[in-house]
Amino acid sequence: MKHTLPLVIIMLLAPLASLRAAGKATSEVVPPMPVWQRTTGKLEAMVAPYKGRNVIFVNGRPMAPQMYSGTEHSRETWAGQPRKSLEEFTALGYEIFQTDLWLKYSLRPDGTFDMEGVRRQLAGILEVNPQAKLVVRINVSAPKWWLEQNPNETCKVTAKIETPKQDVFGGNRAESLASGEYAAFAGKYLKQFVAELEQTPEGDRVIGFHIGGGVYGEWHYYGIYNEPDASEPMRRQFIAFARRKHGALDRINAAWHTSFPALDKLVVPSFERRYEVSDGDFRDAQRDRYVIDYYECQQATVGALVNGLAKSVKETWSRPTIVGLFYGYFYGGWTVGAQSSQCDIQTLFRSPYVDYFSGPYASRDMNGSGIPRSLVKSVALNGKVWLTEHDGGTHLGNISNSQFPSVPKDAAQSLARMRRNFMYGLTDGAGQWWYDFGPKNRSGWWSTPAMLAEAKGLLGLADACLERPYEKPSDVLVVYDMAAFNYVRPAKADRLTKMITEAMTDSLLGTGAAFDRIFLMDLPLADLSPYKLVIFGNTFALNATQRAYIKEHVLKAGRTVVFMSGCGYTDGETNSTVLISSLVGMKIEKAAEQDGHPTVTLSGQTADLDDNGLVSRFRVADRDAQGIGAYPSGSTAAAVKDISGCKVYYFGVPLKAPLAIFKALLADAHIRTFVDNTVEKDYVAVGGGLIGICSVNGGEKTIKPLSGAATRLSLPPYTTAYFDLQTGAPLSAIPAAPQKAAP
Repeated sequence: MKHTLPLVIIMLLAPLASLRAAGKATSEVVPPMPVWQRTTGKLEAMVAPYKGRNVIFVNGRPMAPQMYSGTEHSRETWAGQPRKSLEEFTALGYEIFQTDLWLKYSLRPDGTFDMEGVRRQLAGILEVNPQAKLVVRINVSAPKWWLEQNPNETCKVTAKIETPKQDVFGGNRAESLASGEYAAFAGKYLKQFVAELEQTPEGDRVIGFHIGGGVYGEWHYYGIYNEPDASEPMRRQFIAFARRKHGALDRINAAWHTSFPALDKLVVPSFERRYEVSDGDFRDAQRDRYVIDYYECQQATVGALVNGLAKSVKETWSRPTIVGLFYGYFYGGWTVGAQSSQCDIQTLFRSPYVDYFSGPYASRDMNGSGIPRSLVKSVALNGKVWLTEHDGGTHLGNISNSQFPSVPKDAAQSLARMRRNFMYGLTDGAGQWWYDFGPKNRSGWWSTPAMLAEAKGLLGLADACLERPYEKPSDVLVVYDMAAFNYVRPAKADRLTKMITEAMTDSLLGTGAAFDRIFLMDLPLADLSPYKLVIFGNTFALNATQRAYIKEHVLKAGRTVVFMSGCGYTDGETNSTVLISSLVGMKIEKAAEQDGHPTVTLSGQTADLDDNGLVSRFRVADRDAQGIGAYPSGSTAAAVKDISGCKVYYFGVPLKAPLAIFKALLADAHIRTFVDNTVEKDYVAVGGGLIGICSVNGGEKTIKPLSGAATRLSLPPYTTAYFDLQTGAPLSAIPAAPQKAAP
């Protein structure tokens, strides 16, 4: 009896019969289309405002900027611990995943890409999470084969290198970031990579690109400790810069106080010359112009390179996509300063081709504040979003055998540090990603039930905050300047800036107030009306336009303004205390080096200011100003003066002082605080609907919300807790004693 197969079975078998007829083995049948490939169409992304903050939009949907990311060590996303970590964060509800790709791993010497390897890495994420939105971190550092083919395009440091061990951070072994050949190479192959990726099914799920290069992919100049770059490409860039700025050789020599016999004999400043500082802690705007110009040239060169790469991605990818960078580092040890190459923020913060900036958190150990590495308010003012890379270890281990940053001792400390770093993104209207270096580096830093539950809860809190109008009741503004690094001693010797930046920020966080921090270049973009207190930090270099703006718009009746040290000491042409005097409205003079440690008194609080390691100090010589501090010699170290109804403070050294002095200053300016009874190494962040406090030492604290009753609670050491900004209600599990109404 003849049997007839149903039509549907015939249709299913037909392709198989066709393959057999062609001599194909049945094991080579193309597998079914993956679920992720069948679920949605191509993704589009952008950064735009949403309810008062900048967020990521994917296909028109606003999303909290929260991601999970493996490292280059966990590129095998399809197996083992990398896959397990992806499964864990998918189960927590994370939708945006970043993954690391590098030219050195995927670009072959013949100019072709290993796109199968790239696709497999991306598909591994999509197999776990078919709804994943992918951000591709593509590092464009030159592969070894390119460096061998282009030995004249490599970086050269100015320090004397005697052993290979001294040639750190690429040094003489990486591409010069000033090389036109390298710029062409990186631009060509980044464009090719983006174009090829867009044609793949995995590319449909890509929402953005994070472009990396330089040291750690963070655009620090190679050999940063050893003062680069003395390569021929950098020398040519420097000659072109000098000609644009000064003109003919005689004018260049006059500006630099040099005697180069010809343009082609011009060289970059030596290592030793960079450490010769003519005016105490400050580079002299005239005598040190040679070095200042070099750093400005180096920074502009890197800024132009990076901006060009971002432009290439935007113009090559046919759909709207986001582009991010590690850039704008202002805090963080050796990663800041003139030699870091990141001072040209104006090019990139204003760029239409860049959507987010990022960096690992600063003040990194268990006793630090964990602040973002840049000034998040400035990022927002420029229409971008900041994302902090959470790359610190947990009690499951560190990145390597190194103990920096310090590793939490137990699960409780790990949870506290997770909450500590996360709270700034919530309060500043920013975001972050978990960058998973553990354990030793296949991933799994947060792979315990408690830490995964915390990561889930923090994502839920970020999502909830997203749907509330963003508010930050700041009445304190701190103004900093990136270009000022060019006018001070090299970063390894620069005590002055460190006192004013990270140290002062950590102290202000301890006051319990809400405050904003911006770069000087963004002062005209900010609405100054909410601020009762404005503090100028390392604003050592102010041109005539900036001085006029401060006098007209900042020094207002009813406001308190604080200046310190060499604020306005140079206008870029000369250094002079007359310039400080005209800015602050008091007669300022240089103090003798032997004047020693100053003591100040504010609202009954008396304390010494820490000026250890400083060379330059200033004193007030103004009979109309009220002295509030003195050097041991008796000269006035700090004073306050009423200038047309504006209360102006001037301190002759940085405000590196006990927390009590900052509290007294804020009280004098009638600044609202949201947490009282804070002590040293307490860090408070306010905004985005919450009050966050990280307490290293613990103890009794008083939470003071906007409208609810004040409450007291007792925090154990190494605790981070969140409270509702309006009511004071706890927003996270807090291992604390029962709360009671404040008296």
